[in-house]
Amino acid sequence: GWWGPIAARCPDVKRMKVGREEFASWGLSVVSIYLSLFGLGWLVMGRWLFGAASLGAALYLVKVILGRIDRMDWA
Repeated sequence: GWWGPIAARCPDVKRMKVGREEFASWGLSVVSIYLSLFGLGWLVMGRWLFGAASLGAALYLVKVILGRIDRMDWA
């Protein structure tokens, strides 16, 4: 491909593996963003229980995502 000559000039740079962990964390990130948006909207509209539950779930997912970062092959 078009990246081959550039990669050949930089042999010290290793190829990054993107696999199951990264895609799962991406999916959890999308879900946490939507939970945050809906949670804030529900709080603004006065649906306190749904808003608090949604924001609590979003915070839990952020904690899970941050815990998964160590298992990713980024270094």
